[in-house]
This record gives sequence, structure tokens and C-alpha cells, in this order.
Amino acid sequence: MRACHFAASILALAPITAANAQDSSDAVDQVIELTKQSMALRSVQGDGNETDKVAALFRGALLEGGWSDSEIEVVPFEDTAYLIAT
Repeated sequence: MRACHFAASILALAPITAANAQDSSDAVDQVIELTKQSMALRSVQGDGNETDKVAALFRGALLEGGWSDSEIEVVPFEDTAYLIAT
């Protein structure tokens, strides 16, 4: 479920218009791939937690999308983490 919220957030970054329909299609493909990758990782508290890898995936997608390194922060929390993009 958490991955779906992230995917929806990333998809919301690419508004759909007639002029950028292909870009939007590419964005949808990227979101689907990112969702598959993140869902394959264990991102809950406890042994084997890979939340840091999930955060790194989304951080990488934001960087590829034009965000600067200074606009993205991964904050450790207990044995998980959360991502802030401003």
C-alpha cells in the first residue's frame, strides 16, 4: 500500500496534456517500473527491513526527474526511513 502512495505521488508530478502525451506515457511506464521495484523490497519495521533501498529508488527517480540533491532528504526513523522532497 505504501508503494502505491509513493507511485501516485510520482505520477502526479507529470500533468497530462495533449502536448505531452508521449512524455506522460513514458512517465506512466516509469511509475509502473518504480512500483514493481519498490514492491519487491521489504519496507516495514523488523528484520530484513529494506526501507533505505525503497527511499533510494524514489530519490533516484526524483533526481532523474530534475530535482536537485539539496531538495531531497531521506530521514531515518527508528529502523525505517521517510523521504522529504521540497
